[in-house]
Amino acid sequence: MRSDGSREAKIPTAWPWSVGRVCSPNYSFEIGSWVFYSLVTRSPAAWGFTAVGAAQMAVWSRQKLRRYKRKFKTEAAFTATHALVPGVF
Repeated sequence: MRSDGSREAKIPTAWPWSVGRVCSPNYSFEIGSWVFYSLVTRSPAAWGFTAVGAAQMAVWSRQKLRRYKRKFKTEAAFTATHALVPGVF
């Protein structure tokens, strides 16, 4: 988002952000990878870690969406409508 070295935040427009109208696809992919890891290991500890991590990333994502909506509310290029999962959350 800041490839030119400036401190100015820009609207994310790369592939994961533009497809699903999600604010934090990186968190969505990370949660998905932890779910897959938990399925493979079948460990209750892994499931616990996945649940706690997903809850924390959901909080961060919701905050990021609020911040982006405030900052980019007048720009047509901003299309994120959900925090983590398109159509759900």
